Amino acid sequence: DELLADFYQATSDPNDPVEIAAFSPLTDPSVVIGTLASLSVTAEDEDEDTISYLWYVDGVQWPALTTAAVNISTFGLSIGNHSVIVLVWDGVSDDSQSWTLAVRSKPDLLLTDFYKEDLDGNEVDRATSGRPTLVSIKVGNTGGEASGFNVTCLVDKEVTSVGYWGQ
Repeated sequence: DELLADFYQATSDPNDPVEIAAFSPLTDPSVVIGTLASLSVTAEDEDEDTISYLWYVDGVQWPALTTAAVNISTFGLSIGNHSVIVLVWDGVSDDSQSWTLAVRSKPDLLLTDFYKEDLDGNEVDRATSGRPTLVSIKVGNTGGEASGFNVTCLVDKEVTSVGYWGQ
């Protein structure tokens, strides 16, 4: 009888539910297609039960994503909004957090002007060695939703500068 009483006591203790205490980002994320969306949650369980993390994109579980913090690849997603849900589970209870992930198109760039200047801002017809020259390139976003992109300048197939353009 004592063994049965111990078993009853051990199995009848109420479970303290797992809860998501914090999450990031706090707002719905928006990323350019082909990049990663970083999402995370902090879950707490007063019983110190093992917590499992199940991540879903558009209702489909991504079995490779099993941790509290993930990077979701947008390579296989279409442009538009996608539902992302993480379900945390302690074996008895669960909690969840959801985001709407906006996947934007890349900008369509158009080279509108290209000119060379010396360090005083005077236009240069031909750049020669030993004479510092600045190259200015004007570009515009002719389509797409992204408002920024990386720029890499090559001279004779060598990277000479790297920058970022954004609106």
